[in-house]
Amino acid sequence: MQYCLFITLANAQAAKDTIINKITVAGPPAGISNALIHMASPDNDLDLPWTVEFKTWSTSDQLRALALEGNIDFIALPTNVAANLYNKGVGLKLLNVSQWGALCSGPSYT
Repeated sequence: MQYCLFITLANAQAAKDTIINKITVAGPPAGISNALIHMASPDNDLDLPWTVEFKTWSTSDQLRALALEGNIDFIALPTNVAANLYNKGVGLKLLNVSQWGALCSGPSYT
């Protein structure tokens, strides 16, 4: 499964006109969320100018709800789910694909 990080366009447009004090990020309970969880940790050493809140999604229904409600600034989700949401008109913009084939079993020795 390929995971990617997306920004929600509604919040990106609003951020152009305001000073950002808080960023809300979301991701699954998987490796893709490690950096996001670290950013949201109160004892991180990043010296960020804003606070970061992390929300976990565990089911596809939770994922869709977070993506559709518009309260998330960045969201990590599988690329196929992101493509489906984008094709249905959800305002998402791809930032990167950070885990390619994370569920692969490893090299084949045939």
